[in-house]
Amino acid sequence: MSARSFYLAFNFSSELKSVEPIESRAGLDAALKKGAALQKALRILCGLLFILIFCAAIWASIKVGFSRLFSYYGEGQTLDQPLLLAVQMTPGDPEAHYLRARVLEDAGNLSEAIKEFEQAVSLRPSDYVMWQELGLAHDRVNDEQGAVSALTESVRLAPFYSQPRWQLGNILFRAGRYEEAFAEMRRAVMNDSMLLPNFIDLTWGAYRGDTVAMEQVIRPERDEWRLALAKFYAAHGKFSEATGMVKSLHELSASDRQLLVSMLLKGKQFHAAYDVMSGGASAGSPVQMPTFLNGGFEDRVSLEEQSFGWQIARNSPAIAISQDGSQHHSGSYSLRVEWNGDSPADTPALSQIILTEPNKRYVIKFAVRTEKIVSGGLPIMAVSDITGNENRALVQSKPLPQNTEGWTEYSLEFTTGAATEAVLVTLRREACTTAPCPAFGKVWLDDFEIQKVN
Repeated sequence: MSARSFYLAFNFSSELKSVEPIESRAGLDAALKKGAALQKALRILCGLLFILIFCAAIWASIKVGFSRLFSYYGEGQTLDQPLLLAVQMTPGDPEAHYLRARVLEDAGNLSEAIKEFEQAVSLRPSDYVMWQELGLAHDRVNDEQGAVSALTESVRLAPFYSQPRWQLGNILFRAGRYEEAFAEMRRAVMNDSMLLPNFIDLTWGAYRGDTVAMEQVIRPERDEWRLALAKFYAAHGKFSEATGMVKSLHELSASDRQLLVSMLLKGKQFHAAYDVMSGGASAGSPVQMPTFLNGGFEDRVSLEEQSFGWQIARNSPAIAISQDGSQHHSGSYSLRVEWNGDSPADTPALSQIILTEPNKRYVIKFAVRTEKIVSGGLPIMAVSDITGNENRALVQSKPLPQNTEGWTEYSLEFTTGAATEAVLVTLRREACTTAPCPAFGKVWLDDFEIQKVN
């Protein structure tokens, strides 16, 4: 082969080799272009799909928003038409069915209300409030079984909430199923003590005032419950039971003690009232009688005192009463009573309840000082039997002098009746023959004491 022929052959071979890479790159470029187009199409498709989902979500939100708007408007205005529209817009929304059921119930359309409540609980079966409302709606149509079933489910869902149990207990109570009813009510009261007065009242009616049966059901293990029972017993004339319940208390506030004492005094239970006031058996101190409390006025005389101890005139601007350290028969103080105008003559300016025994003779001693008393009804000290429905006068002093030279000691003797438990010692004025009947002047009192005469 000549040199020229070899050159041509080599050159042709090189051209053939150079053609093959060119064809491979063109195919790759085409593939890449096709893939890029496909990716672009997928991105567009995904974008469109996102837009569709986004629009669907917006539409759903708009529907829910308008549904809630119609629901709340319908509930607020008690109109069924907006609520019906809300239910139609969002049939799967339990809130829409629930609100419509409440409006229908208030309107007296109980059958439709029950259907809506049932639809609501089917969509939200874990909502104890919806089950409770369904139970109450069944109760309003006298469907005891339906009411008990729905409220039992409400209790199961919210075992520590008071209202489901209380409502279930009420339905069982009206059905005469007292044992079941009171068991549910007691557990409700354990979680909400505000229900305790109603619970006590229901047991009182169910057991016709049988306090033993009541306490077996109520089981008052807390001081709060015992105190509530004591007040209830006192208000309903069960005074010995009230006193017994007070004695079982671990603690008793001053205000509650005062309230119970006042209730017992109103019921003429003087010894029981004194027992509660002094702490009774729980304090370990027996009642000492008869005696004056603060008879020498060494302790402050309080306007707030409403039981034993000195009671002073209220709402009487013409009478001023205060401790006086400048005048005293003994000790450091006396009590000064000053009249300065018109006041009811028969209203005591000062009084105290004294416990006594029946058919006993007593003497009361005290010291008096007066200054410039002017009135058509002069002051007197009086003792009356307050055990019965009407006070019975036992003894009264002569009118106190208009002026005394220093202190004068007095004594009053009286005999109690066969049923006398307490007497009332009072400072008041004699009856006036004219009206108005003002009084002016001062009286000082000190050293009251009472003794039994053998």
